[in-house]
Amino acid sequence: MSVNLKSKIESLLFVSAKELNAKEIAKWTGEKMVEVEQVLSEMLNLESEKSRGIILLENNGKYKLATNPDNSEIVQELIRDERTSELTPASLETLTVIAYRGPITQFELEQIRGVSCTMILRNLLIKGLIEKNGKDQGGEAYYQISFDFLEYLGVQSVKDLPNYNDLHHDKNLVEFLASRQTE
Repeated sequence: MSVNLKSKIESLLFVSAKELNAKEIAKWTGEKMVEVEQVLSEMLNLESEKSRGIILLENNGKYKLATNPDNSEIVQELIRDERTSELTPASLETLTVIAYRGPITQFELEQIRGVSCTMILRNLLIKGLIEKNGKDQGGEAYYQISFDFLEYLGVQSVKDLPNYNDLHHDKNLVEFLASRQTE
């Protein structure tokens, strides 16, 4: 077993946009499933873990990191602040891509933008500007703009956005994304 398997598991769960099961964690860490399950069990049962700001949750064999419920008051304050704060240029760019190309997976979005979008997607979800809707064949969630976004812009449909048809059906972008899917 890797000396830092716990660290690897925490890192994977921290950056993952979805819950992971032990099999997925074993795949990503390159460790045996039994070793991954043992470390996960230890992480769930250690009393010292319960005093940390981040705790491990388990539900039906899937794992996720979450904030400690003891800190819910300050976390809710931060979320409330994030919900009402202005969008960054990166968030606006991401939101624009989702509006014109959605529904879109995180993989496709990151191929277009060239950077990780995990935290931006999280923030846009918190603000209620996007939503998850369905999954592709690989189980990856699709993101699309929300009704709140449409209401905020004062449009009835994404099709009412400037140059929507040209940008939504851009041949070069479709070919680019198709080539990235096969890599």
